[in-house]
Amino acid sequence: MVESPYHHEFNKDKHGVTACVRENGYNADDFEQFTFFIDHQYKYSLYLDGLPSATILRATEGSTVFDYFTGIQVGQKHGDKYLLYNHLELTVETHTTLDGHERIVAFDVEPFSIAEDEDRFNFSKKFTAAPYTLEQDKKVTFTWSITTKKNDKLTWQSRMDHYKKTGNDDIHLMQLIISFAIVVGLGIIVALILKISLNRDLNNIEMSNTRRK
Repeated sequence: MVESPYHHEFNKDKHGVTACVRENGYNADDFEQFTFFIDHQYKYSLYLDGLPSATILRATEGSTVFDYFTGIQVGQKHGDKYLLYNHLELTVETHTTLDGHERIVAFDVEPFSIAEDEDRFNFSKKFTAAPYTLEQDKKVTFTWSITTKKNDKLTWQSRMDHYKKTGNDDIHLMQLIISFAIVVGLGIIVALILKISLNRDLNNIEMSNTRRK
């Protein structure tokens, strides 16, 4: 775990902050490594106040939030091109306690790929902006924005409930069913082994009694 260039301050939103600029882009070795990460769907996570980031998934660009998943992808492959996520929209949700303290209860992230053109820092167009295509020796700028909003329903004590939404509920249910089936199957196998052992012991006892008679 390493310290990230993203910094949060209570009730202080930041927009279009530059985290890193690589004027000469990436060389052949770096390019190969990034394409490997994207091909194999490598992910990383951010942590704030002990909370892991939940990555936002939308059905279509600019639509309402459709789902969440864990981890932030490095980029994605579109046809034969590699798109690098070079902008992060961070959303921090806070809850004010009865004694007046403000606590962080949720931490969401949404990655974007934005081309290095005249609209690079026009973040109002982030949903429709041309994506950044990863190429050797091509300039790339990494930026981020952070927004804080109140959440009166989610408390600090129940803040981990926020992360039950990550992923697909059907997948979680299937995992539970599979786990239950494995436990039941192992139980049946153990019961059969015990039954065979008991039957063998009873047969041995019966044969021993028969010989004595």
